[in-house]
Amino acid sequence: MVKKTKVKFKDGSIKTQIRVVEGVRDGDKIIHRHIKGFGYLEDHEDQEAFLAMVKEFDENYKHSKKIQLELDTQESWLDDDDDTIYNFGYRFIGAIYDALDLKAFFAGIPFKGKYDLNEVFKFLVIHRLLNPDSKRATFQRRYDFYDFPTDFELHDIYRALSYFNRYSDSLQVHLNEKVKSLIGRDLDKTFYDTTNYHFEIDFEDLDCYVELKERITDKKEIKARKIIERNIDGEIKQFEPLRGFKKRGPSKQHQVKPLVQLSLMIDSNGLPICMEMFPGNTSDYKTLQPTIENVKRNFNLKRLLIIADKGITSSSNIDYIVNQGDGYVFNQVLKGKRGYRYHDRLFDESLYTVIDEDNKYQTFIEEYEGMDSFGNKVIRKRKVLLYYSGEDARRSQRKREEKISKARNLIKLGLATTSHGVDKYVESIAFLKETGEVADETELYLDEERINEESKFDGYSCIITSELDFDYKKIREAYHGLWRIEESFRITKTDLYARPIYVTTEEHIKGHFITCFTALLIIRLFQLKLNYELSVERIVRALNFCTCLKMTREVIRLVKNKSLTDFQTKTSSNNIKYVTMKEADEPETIKDVRLIFNKFGIAEYGKYIRKDKLATKLANITFKY
Repeated sequence: MVKKTKVKFKDGSIKTQIRVVEGVRDGDKIIHRHIKGFGYLEDHEDQEAFLAMVKEFDENYKHSKKIQLELDTQESWLDDDDDTIYNFGYRFIGAIYDALDLKAFFAGIPFKGKYDLNEVFKFLVIHRLLNPDSKRATFQRRYDFYDFPTDFELHDIYRALSYFNRYSDSLQVHLNEKVKSLIGRDLDKTFYDTTNYHFEIDFEDLDCYVELKERITDKKEIKARKIIERNIDGEIKQFEPLRGFKKRGPSKQHQVKPLVQLSLMIDSNGLPICMEMFPGNTSDYKTLQPTIENVKRNFNLKRLLIIADKGITSSSNIDYIVNQGDGYVFNQVLKGKRGYRYHDRLFDESLYTVIDEDNKYQTFIEEYEGMDSFGNKVIRKRKVLLYYSGEDARRSQRKREEKISKARNLIKLGLATTSHGVDKYVESIAFLKETGEVADETELYLDEERINEESKFDGYSCIITSELDFDYKKIREAYHGLWRIEESFRITKTDLYARPIYVTTEEHIKGHFITCFTALLIIRLFQLKLNYELSVERIVRALNFCTCLKMTREVIRLVKNKSLTDFQTKTSSNNIKYVTMKEADEPETIKDVRLIFNKFGIAEYGKYIRKDKLATKLANITFKY
């Protein structure tokens, strides 16, 4: 039985002690034997749920002897559904999802399916963050989340991907408007870059021509769409080229598998603005103009300042940006023909402003020949920043020395190298140096001339910009923001597992990536809410730590999942924080959970809680910035 005893403390406070006891006969009287103590009623936030749990323990104890007798005949633990663990940490992601009002967006899509598009999209986005996997494997875990509706089948997910692709542009516009209303958008600077994602398949898509059903007569359209005409059995038919989507190309991770190319634009807060997708063999610089055209058309933006790395820099892109009335801050190649015009100034020490022994810079205005919108040559001006960093020089030197070491070892073995970046330092000679005669075997040697030429540029960088009023600091500050987009790509590949891609059709691939784009936006908003105190990895681990177990029909027990140990942090004499090897008092994951609850303004829950109260508490998790 459950026994309640009033206990008075020295400070005058009174609490109710809760115990489970059983009656035991002692001669002619019945005494209470203590079974288990549960502490004080007033120490629990949800007292009703706590008492329900105690009562359940009491009922179970009453039948313990019967249970003990039936141990050999009980059902398999594998057949017991009552011990299933559910994740409730997903609700923090769900709060940001709900703040973006995606339910209203999908409600506005003309759709006659029996399943809910928003339900599928939300399911895929949350799983992409917490348990990234293939669509099939994700569907197999559809019951992982506590009180999450999943009234759809696996084939509905694949069908929904087609709709997500069809309305991808509209969805990105919707997300942009919601971000503006929630936290504001800083579009004074936009950062742009591309990356690619591979498939675990052997063959790429083939290019082909598709016959047009309706004849095109406009010559400009025919030229723009590269339409060809052929005489088929006396009838002139038109055909439009259809490029394959999954294509082999220059992989960022040196993959030989077919790829797709993705361009991404983010704002100064590191929040994604828009994305575009291209066939895997598309050169980086060819992705910029379609992306700008799309974002300016859909987002109604006036002027963009586009910041990008050297892979995007081309004269055609610069002309396009300037002709649109936009601006740019681009990294410019210094080596080879493209950077030759800067070499005289680059190595002229008298032109530099010295910051310290490790850093120096020079800026100047240069005139260059460009093309206006009508194809006419024009003379324009831009500012050029040349700067030197000793730290960058040492890094470049160390990387090159590693490659040279590999090259020397391969030369000793007489092997052709396939290691990335090593083969450029290895040359071959097919004649004897002493006699000039043709040799029977090719001799390998280290290209010292190339090594010496490369080393001259160690630590030097060049940035060009249309913004003539930008000084050294402003140019460097603008360009430095590119690390956010590089980090975003890393998140999609290592945290969201956007690759390898398991869907096959172009519309499904694009539908998959719009869910990844939304997941990236949500986790970036999450980090912004936490003032970037936690990495994506730690946020995901903390949310997966928050699990629960259904004790009865009405009572839920919150359960701690796996956690990581933390280590103590100390501060050095010169005020630099460092991590020791001494274990901290509290696990890292629990600290992270407390931080998330605190930042969202949520009080920590009790260990036991009634089902209806938990539902209310989870519903009250909202995103505000």
